[in-house]
Amino acid sequence: MLETFVAGIKAEPQPLLAKTSGKLLFEVRDRDDTASWIVDIDKGVVAIESADRDVAVDAIIRADVQLVEEIAEGRANAMAAVLRGEMTVEGDSELLMVFQRIFPGPNDPRRP
Repeated sequence: MLETFVAGIKAEPQPLLAKTSGKLLFEVRDRDDTASWIVDIDKGVVAIESADRDVAVDAIIRADVQLVEEIAEGRANAMAAVLRGEMTVEGDSELLMVFQRIFPGPNDPRRP
C-alpha cells in the first residue's frame, strides 16, 4: 500500500534530518482500511515499522494513502495538505514539516 512512501526512506542517514529526533505515527486510510506506521527519526537515521504496538509518539498524522504517496513523490506538500484539511496532525506539526524535507520537491530531479 505504501510502497512509494517506504521506498523513499533509505537505510543511510538523512543529512537534512541530522539535527532532528522524534517519532511520527502515520495513520493512513485506504478506502475502509487503515494502516499505521511509525517513523522514528534519530539525528538523521530514519526507521519505519508497522505500528502494531503501543508506542509514545511526538505527532500523529492522519491522511489518505493517495495523499501520502503524492507527498513521498514530491507531487504534494504536507503543510498545504494540512491547511486544506486533507491531512491532520496532532502534536508536533514541525516534526512533519522537517520530515518532509527528505522527499523530492516539485522541481527536484529525484521526483518520479
